[in-house]
Amino acid sequence: MHVSDNIRNNYTTMKQLFIFSLLAFVLSPLAAQYYSPVLADSIFEFKDRRDGERYSVVQLGDMYWLGENLRYKTKDSW
Repeated sequence: MHVSDNIRNNYTTMKQLFIFSLLAFVLSPLAAQYYSPVLADSIFEFKDRRDGERYSVVQLGDMYWLGENLRYKTKDSW
């Protein structure tokens, strides 16, 4: 590979990186209006009988969700 080929490849890579960065900068405010964080109040607490850990439960619309991930460990946990 010649030096001129290296320069051409680096230029192409830099140009692609610049275009990607520019698009990310321009489009990020548009994406933010569709993906805003959801705030939810904990409505009750769930206690796991296996290990006594407590978890908050939140309501989003007409559905109930655990407000955090389970912390239960088994021999197969990673």
